[in-house]
Amino acid sequence: PGHPAITRRPARDLQSDSDLGPRLVTTAVGKLTQAEAGEAIASGLAAAEAFRARGLIEAAALFLQAEREIAGALALPRRESEYV
Repeated sequence: PGHPAITRRPARDLQSDSDLGPRLVTTAVGKLTQAEAGEAIASGLAAAEAFRARGLIEAAALFLQAEREIAGALALPRRESEYV
């Protein structure tokens, strides 16, 4: 929060019937250092794992610039060509 490269707005400003209401959602991300992106991904992963522990989500995929992380097991659909 508060990083100058991150732009946030209340969810209801983007979608009037959003169930997130006044909560701030990220609308743009400027260039971050590798350390900043890594810290953000680590924070997001910790939040996702906490949601998983509470049974609120089964998995999450986090992507930020060159950083990426997965919490839980994601079952990805097979490509259509694999059904033939």
